[in-house]
Amino acid sequence: MSKQENITQTLVNKIVYNIEKGNTSELCDVWDSKTSGFGIRVGKTNASFIFKYRNKANKAQTKTFGKITEMSVAEARNLLDAFKPTIKSDLATIQKTNKKYTVKDLCEKYLAEHQTRATTKKQDESRIERHVLPTLGNIPLHLLTAKDIMNAQTAIANGDKKIIIAGHKNPNNPHSYIKVSGGQGAAKRVMEMLKTILNFAEDEELIEKNPMNSRKFKKIKYDKKETAYLENNNYENLGYLLKKHEQQSKKSNQSVLFIKLLALTGCRKGELLGLTWNRVDFTNQYFVFAKTKTTGEQKRYFGSAAKRLLLDMHQKATSNYLFPSITKTGTHRKDCLRALKQICKTAQENKSQFDAIQKLTLHGLRHSFSTMCNTLSFPDVIREGLMGHKNGGVQYIYTHNTHNTMIEHADKVSESINTLLDTGCKKAELENNN
Repeated sequence: MSKQENITQTLVNKIVYNIEKGNTSELCDVWDSKTSGFGIRVGKTNASFIFKYRNKANKAQTKTFGKITEMSVAEARNLLDAFKPTIKSDLATIQKTNKKYTVKDLCEKYLAEHQTRATTKKQDESRIERHVLPTLGNIPLHLLTAKDIMNAQTAIANGDKKIIIAGHKNPNNPHSYIKVSGGQGAAKRVMEMLKTILNFAEDEELIEKNPMNSRKFKKIKYDKKETAYLENNNYENLGYLLKKHEQQSKKSNQSVLFIKLLALTGCRKGELLGLTWNRVDFTNQYFVFAKTKTTGEQKRYFGSAAKRLLLDMHQKATSNYLFPSITKTGTHRKDCLRALKQICKTAQENKSQFDAIQKLTLHGLRHSFSTMCNTLSFPDVIREGLMGHKNGGVQYIYTHNTHNTMIEHADKVSESINTLLDTGCKKAELENNN
């Protein structure tokens, strides 16, 4: 039972008196007639000043300021005035009065407030526009369920044309579109991003619990694709096909150089494409990457074979970038796939001879580098350091001995790969001369 009236010190004194005398029939909760939510919660032995409100998840909350025997009404009201500005009730009010606060609104808030790398943010914007909004965008956030997300996951994985829509590639050209076909890979990445967004909503108290963290949410089983990698004789075949492509191509051989450097260093594609010459230390044999996939600035060692290739490229360089754009000045290439596509096409035409290369990817060269390190019996801590894995750390560059050890292993693996590539190149040269 409760009643509503103006809370004054006289009323408080009366409640204290009734508690002390045990007049339970006179006791009940009291809500202030002037300030909504402010009141006194009355028990059999004591009473407290409280304030009831709703958080951003539209969930009822109670704040207790203290016992009425320990503070006056004026002190309780002062505490209330200080507490009110701390209540994040802007979105709670929207959700309570207007049920239209949707997943789309959450995505906009996430993109505006969540701190992340520029490239990651661009990817998130693209996935939200092409996959999340068409499937979940109009659902009120407080009504979003695990089943809704699972349906969206299936639709994206299957490329459901009724749900997945195309977006404008160029907003200034209404006839320019991007085909959004979805697929299992797209579904997996979108779900990972969406889970992060909903965790953000939970942290901001926009939702009580992330539905993707509940037992009801089930991930679909994705088909695992094996990454093609190279072994000894396959490196020879790669060298052979690279030389053949170089002999036949009349255009820039940047793609060939790029593939060779990837093979000799085990770097990620994006790390080398954006690299500038001032971040290549020829004396100490390491790259200095401003940012990597797993860390911030990182030093990565390269071997003697890679050093020779880099020195040759540096002598002919006309740009600050290792791989400058052919069409735009002052920037780097976004990809170097021309040679690899032609090589894979040639390999498919000669499956019996080049079986392992027909499905080779640029990232597969990184897998191949790691495999070669394992073949040469490198310790895991050395291999991880050469690959730039987070677990490898940077402790290898702090002492002179470690520095020499890393260079020694980098030289060994790069020379081993280069020898195999050269064997294939020489074979192609002999065929060309004959």
